[in-house]
Amino acid sequence: MLAGALAVTAGFMLAPTRALAASSPIVTPTIRPPFVDYQPPTRPGPLRIDYTGGVTLAWGAATDDSGYVVYEVYAGGRLIARTTSTRYLYSTGPIVRPQPYYFAVRAVDGAGNSSPKVFAPQPVYEEPRVVPPPLDVTLQDWVRGYVSLEWKEPAATTVTSLPIAGYEVSVMTIARSDAGTPIVRPQPLPVAEVGGAFLRMPAPPPGRYVYLVRTIDAAGNYSVPARLAVVRE
Repeated sequence: MLAGALAVTAGFMLAPTRALAASSPIVTPTIRPPFVDYQPPTRPGPLRIDYTGGVTLAWGAATDDSGYVVYEVYAGGRLIARTTSTRYLYSTGPIVRPQPYYFAVRAVDGAGNSSPKVFAPQPVYEEPRVVPPPLDVTLQDWVRGYVSLEWKEPAATTVTSLPIAGYEVSVMTIARSDAGTPIVRPQPLPVAEVGGAFLRMPAPPPGRYVYLVRTIDAAGNYSVPARLAVVRE
């Protein structure tokens, strides 16, 4: 067969091949972690009640880095509506049944991240209220480059406990002195306020950390923090 000619085998035409030069570079693709929307929306509010011609709830808009939020409306701890509006008509009648009403609204983005709830103004209680802290805080690997801080919602411990609005997450970094003694940064750094019992976030660099999670009740009171010490190698 002549050099450079095309070979025909069993009805198939094979193109002439050319060897790669020994100096051809090998390109290694850059592997990037997947994009994850872990940032919850801001808390909407304040939440106000208009009794003109019924019961209408109105609140200030929340913001989110994705640009999209839907609002969940709660009455007595029960989800009653989802809306993209900042108003909700609860009742058109002139009279509602005489009972305590706890109205709340929270924002949820397209990835399912939720803000803490905002509640309508509450009556003032003379008795002190106990805000129960969250339980069993853990840190789990989630997807590459991200972790999930998770905890269990507390149960009401006294009859004076108010509904839970959400949780505040902060972190302290533990450094070591030249002598090897642990040094805790005195002020926790806020991370986020969330409406659910988890927070997804980028994995921290290697080091020692203490995560603190506090419960926020309907009146804006905070519990003592639940703590989790973490060592990232």
